[in-house]
Amino acid sequence: MRKKASIFLLTVSVVIGAFFLPFGIFGMPDYKNTEGEHIEGVVKEKSGNIKFKAEKMFFKSKDRIQLKDKVNIVTPEGMSLKTDVLDWDKSAGKVETEDKVYLTKENTFNAQGKGLQVDTNAKQAVLKKEVVVKIPQEDSGFIFVTCDGPLEIDYNKSQAVFYNNVEISNDDMTLYADKARVFFDSAGRAIEKMVAEGNVRIIKGKNTSYSQKATYIQTSKRIILEGAPRLILFPENK
Repeated sequence: MRKKASIFLLTVSVVIGAFFLPFGIFGMPDYKNTEGEHIEGVVKEKSGNIKFKAEKMFFKSKDRIQLKDKVNIVTPEGMSLKTDVLDWDKSAGKVETEDKVYLTKENTFNAQGKGLQVDTNAKQAVLKKEVVVKIPQEDSGFIFVTCDGPLEIDYNKSQAVFYNNVEISNDDMTLYADKARVFFDSAGRAIEKMVAEGNVRIIKGKNTSYSQKATYIQTSKRIILEGAPRLILFPENK
């Protein structure tokens, strides 16, 4: 179970970083008040240049624009955000789409979901539904995380929450839960603990654990099962 929890925390830390890497693009300088096609641009940030492009751009008002068709934002770290429509309200600090969103970083991870809402002022992001994350493992195979959604990330509260039919799996283990909440440090880099709640089930080979709550504490590297915990074990040696 320790190994499985560590895998989970690694996965979530990557996903959290992915949501907030593109934030610089939403602080870009004002455009001239014109609409256009085949839009491409560069925003200079301390960490490097953020590149963006789209087939079309429309001005809804002075501070509101819409990027449409083949929208692609690429950060200096090589993370790409792709969608078909992206609405940006600069004055309100809101970025939103109801379309499919694809987040990828070569040889690191890819994630997707339907609907994205970002509040740059409150430092909150929501991937609304149909969340799927795929991350390659160091040795071989992949780690998969899925949930019906939403996935909510709140930097002020230093937490991320996966909702509804959460499943985390690799070739070795699978964890199921109704909800999984992850707490991380103020820098958003180190995971402190993870709490899976509601119909928690962890399967490793023929062995299964059941509980209503499972807490993984990073400092002590241990898992606490609560809520009528039950273990079904099949020892290798008869």
